[in-house]
Amino acid sequence: MKRIRVVLNSIKETLHSNFIFIYSLLFITIIPEIIMKMTYIGYYQKLGKKLEFIAHSLLCLCLFLFIFTLFSYICNRIKIIWIRKILYYIFSFFVIVSDIVGIYIAYMYKSNITPAFIIPILETTYSEATEYLSTYITTSNLIAITIPLLIIYGLCYYIKTKLNSKSKLLKVSTVFICIGCICSIVFIAKNTMKNYAMPVQSVYYAMIDAIHQREELENFDKFTNDKNKNLIVQHVGKGIPNIVLIVGESENRNHMHLYGYDRDTTPGLDQLAKNHKIAVFTDVVSPHAYTTASLSEIYSLHHYENPDKWYNTLNLIDILKKAGYHTSWLSNQESSGNWVSVANFLANRNDYKEYTYLRDSTSDLYDSYDEKLFPIIDKVKSQNTSDKQFYTIHLMGSHASYERRVPPNWRKFELESTNTKADFERNAYDDTVLYNDYILTQIFKKFDDIDTLIIYISDHGESVYEKDSKLIGHGNGQLNRYMLEIPMIMYGTDRFKENHPELWNKILEVQHRPYMTDDLPHTIMDLLDIRVDGFDESRSIINLNFNSNRQRIIKGKDYNSYYKINTNDSL
Repeated sequence: MKRIRVVLNSIKETLHSNFIFIYSLLFITIIPEIIMKMTYIGYYQKLGKKLEFIAHSLLCLCLFLFIFTLFSYICNRIKIIWIRKILYYIFSFFVIVSDIVGIYIAYMYKSNITPAFIIPILETTYSEATEYLSTYITTSNLIAITIPLLIIYGLCYYIKTKLNSKSKLLKVSTVFICIGCICSIVFIAKNTMKNYAMPVQSVYYAMIDAIHQREELENFDKFTNDKNKNLIVQHVGKGIPNIVLIVGESENRNHMHLYGYDRDTTPGLDQLAKNHKIAVFTDVVSPHAYTTASLSEIYSLHHYENPDKWYNTLNLIDILKKAGYHTSWLSNQESSGNWVSVANFLANRNDYKEYTYLRDSTSDLYDSYDEKLFPIIDKVKSQNTSDKQFYTIHLMGSHASYERRVPPNWRKFELESTNTKADFERNAYDDTVLYNDYILTQIFKKFDDIDTLIIYISDHGESVYEKDSKLIGHGNGQLNRYMLEIPMIMYGTDRFKENHPELWNKILEVQHRPYMTDDLPHTIMDLLDIRVDGFDESRSIINLNFNSNRQRIIKGKDYNSYYKINTNDSL
């Protein structure tokens, strides 16, 4: 009993001497998360959820109080004051920053932080990251975060001045700490600590998972080379001599006049459609709402029904090379990131790759307009001597910040009057769609002299304050239909239509089929009359045996029954 009493007194002394530190972090960590869950996740809809929510909050309260007190107790044992202070500063910085990140993601995307948020940030360049932050982190958001933090700190300071070592608050806190100690032992023993993650834990686990995925991805070439050893092209028909895949960025088809938008954002494509020059696919969605995940499935035989890793499946680039196509990757996206990205892995598999300009992770993206690809396309097209060519053209498209994606002479809608930030962002975004229309029509013209089929898709869509929503951007955290609904357009040159009339008619007949772009490799193989082990005709949109009833599952939910009918922000 004497030892227990000594321990309890030691806990109370630690609490008393470090009250401001411990309780400031505790309130910063717990209270905002509770508010977020109460506001957005709907814990109060049913009695069972109410009880679950209360129990979860109390457990987290105990756990965090225990962790913060334990840290303070350890630091108090350090005799060198400056070392103690440094440890306090480092620990506080990590807790506060990770918590703010977690709360911000909960506020913006109504989701816990996951590797899906971490990986794109790590794979992007410094300039792209700063552009993202400048778009989504506003002065009002910073004020909204800073003021509560100051209030919490001030409240703790005030209570500290009224506190004595025999306070009931310290006694109650000691009980909670003991419960937290027991919970920690149980959770660690059962390996369930992750299930009780609050923001600081969520950031930690997301970072660990992201790093683990990164390490796995570094074996991409090894996995791919091993697969290629057993890759046998079973059949290659005469096929199409030239095929171009244009991959756009963040284009929501609902902002394209071609798809019924009320603004004139696609005059070039509208004219081509009027003259029956293009096939416009009306019901296409992306399998993900961020680039890295989308590209990994656009270019591989991986899909949500396949439990294997995407990089451990056959990829489109290697299949086409094996079938005799010379492959080129031409990009206005980053040539290097803080970590090597999925796009770069894919680019490196090509026979030839070129970027608008090489840049390191700190290079500026200003003035990186997609028209800078034009001379590169001309050069590569004139130099290629192979009878069969496959081109990937990777656009900057509608990447945030929108106003930086278009030259000044293309800023038509941005000049219109704006009353709110939402108006400004919508106008700037619509300018990117208008400019992208010009880019596409010009690229089409560059291949008009040869037998070519061009396919245009966007990697994913974008939510731009749709339906009075406060949401802008994209990401798998909080999905809505606007992040998923993308354009898919096919353009056949006159020579293509002359040489492949039946194939072009087949394309025109299937424009209204429901489709998800994780099946694109199967469609391209079918178009080119290529067969490998793993090809599935039911996944090719042009095939008679195409499965129109395939569920388009995105983040565990069916697009038709969930996202399509939910026009507001989806949890």
